Amino acid sequence: MLEKIIQIIKEGRLASIAQISEQLGVDSEMTRAMLDELVRMNYLKRTEAEACSCGSEGGSSCGGCSGSCSCGSSLHEAEFWELV
Repeated sequence: MLEKIIQIIKEGRLASIAQISEQLGVDSEMTRAMLDELVRMNYLKRTEAEACSCGSEGGSSCGGCSGSCSCGSSLHEAEFWELV
């Protein structure tokens, strides 16, 4: 499963923990633990950024929080993982 997570990130697909969990067939706690393990093993690094709920600011569409984007949608802190 760790290889599948690396593949998802390598392909540049932006996915939430919930989406990765669904693809792997595991719960979000297990997905977070696997992401943390990949960080510990120095395969991934974690990054935080602001993401727009509409996706226009380089983030993924998730919505439901306060802030503002150039499109009028909300901004929020989002976690991202990238290959080291």
